[in-house]
Amino acid sequence: MKSHSRRGLLTGTAGAIALFAGCIGDDPSDADNGTDEDGTVDDGTSTDDGESEDDAEDGENEDTGADDGEETDGEETDDEEADDEDGAGTKSIEDAPFTTTQPRSKPAATLLADREDADAWLEDRDVDEEAEAFLEETAFDDASLVVLEARGPNLCYELGLEAAELEAGAIRLEAVADDGDDDGGCAQQEVTVGRLVRVSDDGDPVGEGSATIVDRGGDAHEFELGADG
Repeated sequence: MKSHSRRGLLTGTAGAIALFAGCIGDDPSDADNGTDEDGTVDDGTSTDDGESEDDAEDGENEDTGADDGEETDGEETDDEEADDEDGAGTKSIEDAPFTTTQPRSKPAATLLADREDADAWLEDRDVDEEAEAFLEETAFDDASLVVLEARGPNLCYELGLEAAELEAGAIRLEAVADDGDDDGGCAQQEVTVGRLVRVSDDGDPVGEGSATIVDRGGDAHEFELGADG
C-alpha cells in the first residue's frame, strides 16, 4: 500500500476543484441565458415598452395639437371682436362758432347737404377764417353740415350749442343766444351769431333732424331739418 504525502494530496485536491469550476463556467445554459450585473437574467430577447410609451406620448401630443387647431380655427379673437365693435356705429358731432356783421331778422337753421350748398351759403356771409376752414374741411360724402343762426345786439354775443343728439340717423340740436361774458364793455352793434355743426353717422351724412334756437329775448324757435329745407 502506497502512502501519499500531504503536499500531494493538497495538489490533487486543488486540481480537482479547478477542473470542476471550469466545467461549471462552460455550462451551455449559462451562455444562452446571460446574467446582468444587477442579477436579472437576459434571455436574449428585448422589449419595446419604452419606445411604445414614447410613441404613445407623441401621438397624444399630435392629437392635442389637432384638437387645439379645431377649437381656434375660424373663431375671432377678443382683439378682433373688439375691433369689430369699435368700427361699428361710430357717431361724430363737431361744431365751430362764427359771427358776421350782417344781422338776420330772425333765427334760422339750415342743413347743408353738399359742397354746392356750402359754397352758396358762404358767398353771402363774411365769416372768420376759423369758420371758413371748418366748412372747407367738411367731406360731404361722409358728413352733413348744419348752420344755426340768431341775431345779437353786440360783438360779445354768441350762439352756444346746449345739446346735440344723433339717433336713428336724425340729429337733434339745441342752441341759445346769450351775451357771454359781457361786462358792459362790448361795442353795441347788431350782428348775427351762429354755430356750424358737422354730423356723421357711421361714416355717412345725416339727411334729417330738428333744431331749437332760443333767441336773445328768450323765445324758442323750432326747425325741421332736411336736405330740401
